[in-house]
Amino acid sequence: MLSRQKHRERQRDWQQRQDAIAPMDIARNEANFLGVLIKGGQSLTTVQRIGTALVGILFLGLPLTMIAVFIAAAMKHEPIFDYNDGPLIVMLEVITIPLVILGVGYAAVRMLWNAFTAPRLR
Repeated sequence: MLSRQKHRERQRDWQQRQDAIAPMDIARNEANFLGVLIKGGQSLTTVQRIGTALVGILFLGLPLTMIAVFIAAAMKHEPIFDYNDGPLIVMLEVITIPLVILGVGYAAVRMLWNAFTAPRLR
């Protein structure tokens, strides 16, 4: 009975802590997290290096998949864009898809670079 009461108190305390986090704090923490991963410059432990490398590999999956889809379509001589959608839609696709590939690819390469070249935390 006593352990159940303690469990409820811990759960209530945890919920109050979660509710106390402001949305701006969440956004700031996420930006800080991604900034540290992409910009680097901080010392990393072995676990942090492995985590950074895994996130970098995950980020690298999107541009590589998009490039593979384009190559597969080109090898089958299939149109990549549907020109029946209109010229504006096709132009937006032609502009945004390479930007997404370059942006996410750059972030992924920077994460992998930082995972292997950041100073070691002792």
